[in-house]
Amino acid sequence: MIKQVNPLLAKYALGYTPTGLIGTNLLPAIGFDGEKIRLPFWSSNQFTMPNSTVRAMRSDTQELEFGDFSYQDITLDEHTFKYKLDNREISNMNLNLGISNALKIGTTDAMSRLRIAQEKDIADLVTTSSNYANGHYTEISNATSKWSDYANSTPIKDIQTAIDKVYSATGVMPNVMFMPYATWSVLKWHPDVLEIMKTTADKVVTTSFFGSIFGVPEVYVGTQTYKTENGGTNTNIWGNYFGVLIKNTAAASTPQPAFGITAEYNNLNDVITTTQTEDGKNTLIIPTLFYKPVKLMDTAGYLYYHCIA
Repeated sequence: MIKQVNPLLAKYALGYTPTGLIGTNLLPAIGFDGEKIRLPFWSSNQFTMPNSTVRAMRSDTQELEFGDFSYQDITLDEHTFKYKLDNREISNMNLNLGISNALKIGTTDAMSRLRIAQEKDIADLVTTSSNYANGHYTEISNATSKWSDYANSTPIKDIQTAIDKVYSATGVMPNVMFMPYATWSVLKWHPDVLEIMKTTADKVVTTSFFGSIFGVPEVYVGTQTYKTENGGTNTNIWGNYFGVLIKNTAAASTPQPAFGITAEYNNLNDVITTTQTEDGKNTLIIPTLFYKPVKLMDTAGYLYYHCIA
């Protein structure tokens, strides 16, 4: 139950809200009209060219076969929980804090927690090395190679290696870069980065400047933390990783390389329902997200882990 609080201080008693949610910037949310979907996977035959496009007089035109493709059947998951408010809590919020929209605050809080869970689901997918092709992930195990060792490490070279690897495998440059706040805090002060800045007009290392070094237009720093239970330790969702990915900016309309998507169910996603229990004594707020993070191409990304000490 809410304890007595001086109403004059109520508006200064700030709480928490999810910040730095980057998951759907890496795996874009694509809506589908059903709970079960079938995604096509095109083969590298799309890169095949004829030996010659020149046709001699009265000769036949050279033929190419339609590009092979396979498919993956995916069933989306319903994510939800019950968030309970006692009527006494709602009443005390109004009387003691001057809050007349307790249910609105409750619904916002409930959905925020579900969004944090979605962020972790996406992070778990893109930071799992087995989701990348062989040669597309590297553990930086040598202490002097970790990017926090300013005297010996070479992060610019390492990141360029990752970009070149993705480009070589797909024919497309990565357009997204991601990392946790701890990695970003190290990289923006690395001597290799500051040396490049000496030759530019920029005076502060921003994410956009960092991306411009490599020609990557989108750079995301994940800052959201989570706890598995009350009283637990806050843990950064994005761990000790760094990655580059190809994001399909044309969504689902164009077959092109992409590391993955967040498939959503249009009709049942982002829904909040409320119901009364115990003869109206309790209000249950039930947020629902219907989605599944899906890996598409394991060659369309590169992952470094244990980047910093």
